[in-house]
Amino acid sequence: MDRGLNQILFNFTPGSLYDNVDVGYTCKVIRINDDLIVESIDAELILDRLESVLDRHYVNNNNRQFLNFDKEKFIVLEPISIESEIDPLSFECNTCGNFSKYNNLDDYEKKWKRSKNNCLNKNCNGKMVQFNFIMYHNCGYLNGIYKLNINDCNHDKNYFFINKNSSDQPRFWQWQCRLCNKKREFYYPCGEADCKAIRQNSNIAPFRKSDVYLPQIIKAVGVDRDYRRTENIKLIIGQMLGYIEKNELKNYFENSENSKIKMIEEMRGNLKNSGVSDSEIENILRMGFEGYEKITAERDKINEVIEKIEKFDLNLITNKNMAEISYMLNSDRYEEKAFENDDENINSLGIKEMGYLDDLSIIMANYGYTRQFNDNNINDIAEEHQQLREKRKRTALIGYSYQQSKTSERENKFPIFAGKYNTEGIIIKFDKAKLMKYTNKKMSRNVYDLKDIDNYNEQFLLNNSMEINQFGDVIKNEGDVGKNEIILNILHSISHFLMKSAGIFSGLDVSSLGELIYPEVGAIVIFDNQTQDDRIGALKTLIETRLEDWIDKAIVFSKNCINDTMCLDRAEDDYSIGNKVGACFACLYISEVNCVFFNKHLDRRMLIGSNDIPSYYDLM
Repeated sequence: MDRGLNQILFNFTPGSLYDNVDVGYTCKVIRINDDLIVESIDAELILDRLESVLDRHYVNNNNRQFLNFDKEKFIVLEPISIESEIDPLSFECNTCGNFSKYNNLDDYEKKWKRSKNNCLNKNCNGKMVQFNFIMYHNCGYLNGIYKLNINDCNHDKNYFFINKNSSDQPRFWQWQCRLCNKKREFYYPCGEADCKAIRQNSNIAPFRKSDVYLPQIIKAVGVDRDYRRTENIKLIIGQMLGYIEKNELKNYFENSENSKIKMIEEMRGNLKNSGVSDSEIENILRMGFEGYEKITAERDKINEVIEKIEKFDLNLITNKNMAEISYMLNSDRYEEKAFENDDENINSLGIKEMGYLDDLSIIMANYGYTRQFNDNNINDIAEEHQQLREKRKRTALIGYSYQQSKTSERENKFPIFAGKYNTEGIIIKFDKAKLMKYTNKKMSRNVYDLKDIDNYNEQFLLNNSMEINQFGDVIKNEGDVGKNEIILNILHSISHFLMKSAGIFSGLDVSSLGELIYPEVGAIVIFDNQTQDDRIGALKTLIETRLEDWIDKAIVFSKNCINDTMCLDRAEDDYSIGNKVGACFACLYISEVNCVFFNKHLDRRMLIGSNDIPSYYDLM
């Protein structure tokens, strides 16, 4: 079955279930037809990123390829199409409730051909329909529902049915015998050996529930290797802080003189080790290298920048984000857009700079998935058995085996499914002073020193560096959580309203757009998320001809929600229209495939003001 790149990577990798409209059943993906990644996709970037994220995962014995990480174990493949089979193989009569679970696909096909899905109960004219509730567990276990033994009941299991007790919640269901009416609770142990040992139960849910299959995605901007080298990250940070100009950094990365710098430093070291005096070394180098003074001046400037950066704790800064945003802003194809500084709505959003990039390269890779649910029985475990409690909470990373790839000639390599597409994007940088001023007002204290104008960039960078995974969970956050959350919410919320507004004026539906958020530098990127190469330049037309309309409509969207006042004022634990106050399905949420943080870190209350929360728009 052919699917689009985004569809396969997010929803159709081995282990996922889906509605197969072609056959009328729920099916499970068992294999991907693929091809070796072409050179245009940087497999090294994907593997580097994978290595950096593995420490956030729990790995069990079934997925040992992720332990003692070795790039040589993996192969990066481009998905083309999928193969699937009917699953789960549990069926229930739509009339009498008779229930059957087939052992395997062959067993089902033999019995289906004999019965043509008619109910096996001779006194019933109903049809056996697929039972779309499944059991799953944090360890990765997944199975269809099967009949359980009922205590003190000696009747054949053919008389057993599911008594749903007028509820659609499995926790209220029971297995019941039609003859003696005896019952048992509807719960299942996990089928994995390790989980059986610690008495783990599976969760019962519809196969469509998002927790059943959570794809683990690496999404990155394709950047040159120069921007990924550890030794160059300090210079990239230096540019973001204003210590080095854009052209100086580009010259250092791109200029062939760079090799001369290395040769000079190597010769300097050799001469020094040979006992040559410093003055004589200078004379020798000056005569031996044309343009020596210019080369050393550039080298001195680079060393000065590095020395300044080394006073910071670089562990607090997300190198990936810094490399990506620097690479985009430094691109020769980046076109800065001029706009009126006195435009009221542009000032309300706090937009400082805007530009267009027509060669944005987006790389996506799926390296596995998780199945996750909250085990309510964890709290019943005594505190002294803390180790058991921790085991019960673990959510295992499930990777792919070479059998799940059609690239059989590369056996014993674990596949990572990836793709790349070139697209266009709009880069928006926001006024850091306004964001910091709002943070102070929202928190009712001076978390930022607004008088220290010379260090605005430093304050902002060090207090807003965090690593966030695709599900919106903050993995690394060394700053003040309160102020991080404020600025992240503002940037992310504005991004969603701009995406929705762009859908009106660009001709691209919001489901065709994607976003990147860079809280470290107060910037967002909105890009065309379609994987076809024949993009139409819709975003360029948007900022060149409909900029004011685009911004105006985004602000209108943010001020109105059909669920108000409930959206803005409901209780913090009221999840009826969304997972957080100030955001819901009617105003801020978009498809989770298009949202970089799974619809988390959104709050329009900060933009428009509500009760005791000040308005970001009104802050001048």
